[in-house]
Amino acid sequence: AGLIPWDRIAVGTVDQAGTGFVERYSGGPRIEGRGPDRRLPLEGSVTRHILETRETLVWSDANGASDLTEQFPAAAPILESGVRSFVAVPLVVSDRPSGVLHCNSYATDTYTARHVELAERVGAQIAGAVANAELHVTVDRQAHEEAVLAEIGRAVSSTLDTEEVYDTVAKRIRELVAFDWIHV
Repeated sequence: AGLIPWDRIAVGTVDQAGTGFVERYSGGPRIEGRGPDRRLPLEGSVTRHILETRETLVWSDANGASDLTEQFPAAAPILESGVRSFVAVPLVVSDRPSGVLHCNSYATDTYTARHVELAERVGAQIAGAVANAELHVTVDRQAHEEAVLAEIGRAVSSTLDTEEVYDTVAKRIRELVAFDWIHV
């Protein structure tokens, strides 16, 4: 019915460290271990390949699922969910790959050359908006970090009660860094 057929679609972006990706949007059935804002490692992923080569990848299980999972072990959950073909398109802004558009189908040999061309055009059109959204997320995170650091500074300078200072500092640091135990 649509221009590009899909049973599941997702847009993933590279995390700040450049070692993982975050699925920022997904439509269609949920896949175990995947979902909005879930960080996944780039190692062994189709996404890493797309980001490194900056080339679209089209796959169908007519080509052999075992070959795909040997090359991209991180693709196993996608295939186990029933996906039998996909097209993955790089999102490039200012000659910098920042994400990938994934269209997945439960049917074999879904994607024609025309579908690939359309997916690449869509990817080119959304790449800027996706990069701007990532920039917004980064700016929001940095603003929150600055606010927490400012509150820690106020707590340290507002009282001589060291227990109160330590409690406030520990509570606020927890907003920035996950920990089970803190020692000051």
